[in-house]
Amino acid sequence: MARIRVYKGKFRTTYTATVRIKGYDSVSATFDTKTEAKNWAAQVEAQMRSGRYIDQKTAKKISFAEALDRYFETISSMKSPNSMRRDRDSIKAIKANFNTSLTLADITPEKIANYRNKRLEQVAPSTVLKELVLISHLFNIAATEWGIPIKNPVKKVKKPKVDNARIVFLSESEIQCLLEATRKSSNKKLYPYVLLLLHTAMRPGEAAGLKWDQVNFEEKGILLNKTKNKEPRWIPLTDSAQKVLQDLYDKRNPDCNWVFLPPNPHKRLLLIPSQYFKKSWTTAKKRAGLDHIHIHDLRHTAASHLLKAGVDLRIVQEILGHKTLQMVIRYTHILDSQKREAIEKLDSLL
Repeated sequence: MARIRVYKGKFRTTYTATVRIKGYDSVSATFDTKTEAKNWAAQVEAQMRSGRYIDQKTAKKISFAEALDRYFETISSMKSPNSMRRDRDSIKAIKANFNTSLTLADITPEKIANYRNKRLEQVAPSTVLKELVLISHLFNIAATEWGIPIKNPVKKVKKPKVDNARIVFLSESEIQCLLEATRKSSNKKLYPYVLLLLHTAMRPGEAAGLKWDQVNFEEKGILLNKTKNKEPRWIPLTDSAQKVLQDLYDKRNPDCNWVFLPPNPHKRLLLIPSQYFKKSWTTAKKRAGLDHIHIHDLRHTAASHLLKAGVDLRIVQEILGHKTLQMVIRYTHILDSQKREAIEKLDSLL
């Protein structure tokens, strides 16, 4: 049976849930809302009745390192290859910078805040935020799925601010310089790869991991079955994109279904296909005098030029494969100069 008690303090009200089931010691946990307390109690009670509950005394012996390993095995392993790789990298960083010999019960908001501050001196805020999100999810999973009555210390820690406003797009002259540099690359697939990114707004990993059975020359398009949003996406091809793909197809190895990757690619290339172009891309962008750009900026460039051409926002959203229009609205700042030119025309009219 579960019981919820309300404690009204001077500054806040808390709810303590207590679960008592025959064969187990009673367990309690305190929450800020009654809903959280009831949900936790229901989950713990269900786990006790099904024999899946981990005793609190045992839980206090679980080290943070063990919990991270368990999280990767049970949660990360169920994600997409790219997400699983990101989790692996985050866990590796956490283990290297946090005292993971501590038990979960020993991890306090203060320790999390100290970790945050330490990492902010080493890496970008976005990286620190990803690591904190993983730790937070781990504690939520521990409380809801592992039956460990423990609070989430990350909830009380201020998260680093991340500037998502960075959108770099290339001008027409910069695009030509870049394409010319890729033509001179020793990697003969770099030019068609970069051109395809600029003409389709595909994600770098989507294009690099493209297979011939996804390309429809008759319909002039590409069908992506596995996308970041887990929804199929049809991408029309321009004449230029169709031509470079046709040229590659005519010269292809008939035993290889990969458009860009070699036959039997290494496991790392399957996880991050764009790594195939890492070295040649770095060389080409330096040759073009565009050392500051990232490969993902080609997607930004394609989106920006679509908007400048007057393509409707929702059409651009579908091409990019964004779930929300808000993601596309980030690009509309590039229209500011056009808005100014348009409004200045009123001078000649009024």
